[in-house]
Amino acid sequence: MSAVFIKLLNMSLTASVVAVALLLLKLIFKRLPRFVSVILWSFVAIRLILPISIDSAFSLIPSGETVPEGITSSSIPQINSNIPFVDSAIDSILIGNFSHADTESVSELQRIFDIAGYAWLVGFLLMLCYFVSSHLLLASRLRESIPLENEKRVYLSDNIPSPFIFGFFRPRIYIPFSIDRADIECVIAHERAHIARKDFIWKPLAFLLLSVYWFNPVLWVANYFFARDIEIATDERVIKEKGEEIKLQYSKALLNCSGDRRFITACPTAFGENAVKGRIKGVLNYKKPAFWVVALSVIVIAAVPIFFLTNPTPEAEASYPFGANGEGVCDATVIDIANGELTVCRIGFVPSRDNGDGLFKVPITQVEGDLSKITVGRRVRIIYSGETVDGKIPTLSQVVSVHLYDEELPNASPISDFKYRNNYYGGKTITEYIGNDKNVVVPSVIDGKPVSEILGGAFSGNENIESVYLPDTLYRINSSSFKLCGNLKSVRLPSGVSYIGAEAFYLCKRLTEITLPSTLTEIESRAFKGCAALKDIKLPETLSSIGEEAFADCHSLEYIEIPPNITDWGNYAFKNCGITKLVVHKDLKKLGVCAFYNCYKLEDVTISESTEIGVNCFAECYRVPKELREK
Repeated sequence: MSAVFIKLLNMSLTASVVAVALLLLKLIFKRLPRFVSVILWSFVAIRLILPISIDSAFSLIPSGETVPEGITSSSIPQINSNIPFVDSAIDSILIGNFSHADTESVSELQRIFDIAGYAWLVGFLLMLCYFVSSHLLLASRLRESIPLENEKRVYLSDNIPSPFIFGFFRPRIYIPFSIDRADIECVIAHERAHIARKDFIWKPLAFLLLSVYWFNPVLWVANYFFARDIEIATDERVIKEKGEEIKLQYSKALLNCSGDRRFITACPTAFGENAVKGRIKGVLNYKKPAFWVVALSVIVIAAVPIFFLTNPTPEAEASYPFGANGEGVCDATVIDIANGELTVCRIGFVPSRDNGDGLFKVPITQVEGDLSKITVGRRVRIIYSGETVDGKIPTLSQVVSVHLYDEELPNASPISDFKYRNNYYGGKTITEYIGNDKNVVVPSVIDGKPVSEILGGAFSGNENIESVYLPDTLYRINSSSFKLCGNLKSVRLPSGVSYIGAEAFYLCKRLTEITLPSTLTEIESRAFKGCAALKDIKLPETLSSIGEEAFADCHSLEYIEIPPNITDWGNYAFKNCGITKLVVHKDLKKLGVCAFYNCYKLEDVTISESTEIGVNCFAECYRVPKELREK
């Protein structure tokens, strides 16, 4: 029941966004005909009825799934509304009160959603009973009605206070005996206009939708304005068809027929309902809409579905124009320029693996291109002859040419924004970021030495940072480096990084863009756990190790390809992810224990028969074929 309620909750939230947008449009474009408003309200109904929606770059919906399906089983429950202050406020409550150990079989949040699901069902049944009983009661009151002479399907009754239409398949008009004879023509014209517009269907349907989504107060407001717009649109249609001369008598009829509110609440389409004073004013002031109003109406009707019946598209994967290292090619970063030589640091240098310090010199005369563009921090590609030895650094005699990359480097953040120290490998280590910028560019050189490492926790807990550009001199992202950076959205990882430490990006819940370099070999435990906005990530073929819960609770992650060389699997690597499609390389030998546990959306799995599936690899993945779940 909780899964049903979460689905309905998400649909009601997106519909609420549409409803609020339409209310704002009504305030801005007050002169639009009311039939346009009624058409626009139908888009709210579409959102409430259809469980799926296409993605569009033009969508103004903040999030298609604010409450992830797996939130109840997540050890770090979070929402994803894409509205920062809303996410921050609610997540602090969720994480503070409902975080739990992975060993718990049923979380407290699961119990709450179960209760909410049954409460919703009770509320829905009560609303449905009210709908049915009120119609049955009304039908019993109409049994003694008699036909009005010379009027087809019009009846008179002593048991009703106001005119209305009743019936879904063969609607009839019912009028009280007490009605002023002078008002009958206007009343019948109004009710026939309702029938022509099929309002006897749309209004009960709106009430049924409200019965399903009774828990959302925005939709109660929307239903009120929808009913009001139906009546005003019908008024406008009658005045348009009957002419200006009927305005006064029609207004008097409205005033005389304003009925008992309790009756009107139970009645499908009563003549005297909903804001009679405003309707009379609208009738008296009604004018045929000008051409520009009609044109604007068409534009609005065409635009609203594009912006509000679609969901936002996944963020495009970040990409950078860097080539790959290989024999005869060496990418490097300029560290110093002096005495006609460039001191460069080879990108991809790993001190623990390679000999030397990764630094070497090349003559500036061998640079091809605009020499004025050579600056410290600039990336270059060095073409050399033969094979490198002694730390894979080419000797001076091997260098054939040096080429500048076209990429314009962003200006580095002030060095005073960082604390740093010398490291064992002859470079600099960033130990702490103390600046206040939202967009941080880590310098590649400090005091003439390459910045090769970021100490664990250097940026941890910084809520101000939104983007980080890391220099190509880095080879390692240590544990907890960006942990709990709640507003971090994008990170440019250098192409030479081979290691991402434990909890490096833990709970960076707004992180949407990150490209893993082709040199990466190891991702430690919980490195990206709780990155709820991360929608797409490509694992490089060089990757050999994925730690425990490395990508757990990445609810927006939709597609993943597992490369062939992973031999070391931590448990629950992709637990509680929103993955819908999984492609496993045919040469991969094994998937880890509980690797895709509770990936509740996963249904499309491509895997070779030769790949060994770890214990409970697909446990709780109910859309996955049974034979995979039971392995």
